[in-house]
Amino acid sequence: MPAEHLARLVDFVVEEAVKPRPPPVTPGGPRFDPRLCVKVLVYGYSTGIRSSRLLERCWDERLPFLFLTRGDTPGYRTLCTARLSLQSEIEAAFVALFAIGGQMGMKRMGRLTDNPATEHET
Repeated sequence: MPAEHLARLVDFVVEEAVKPRPPPVTPGGPRFDPRLCVKVLVYGYSTGIRSSRLLERCWDERLPFLFLTRGDTPGYRTLCTARLSLQSEIEAAFVALFAIGGQMGMKRMGRLTDNPATEHET
C-alpha cells in the first residue's frame, strides 16, 4: 500500500486520537483492542461500506482492511456492538481525521468530504 493511502491515515489518526481502554473480559470471548473496531468502522464509512457483514468479508479480501486489522478477525457481531458502545471514540476519530486531513490539504477522504457542496462537483 502506498504511504499516502487512506488506510494508513486512518490507522495513524485512531492510534493518536483514541485512547485504548481494556476490552471487556468475557468467558470464552476473544479480546480485541477497541481501536481495531474503530479503525475498521471509520475506514468502512470513509469508503462507503457500512454493513458489518460486508466489513467482515473485507478482512479476508482487501489489503487495506488486512492492514488495519493486523490479522485479527472479530466477527460482524463484534462490529455491531462496537458501533454502539464506541460512539464517542468513532466521533473523536472522525474529528481528528478531518483535522489532520485539512492540515494536509485533503478535501476528500475516500467518499467523505468536509464540504458537502464539493460532493457534487467531482
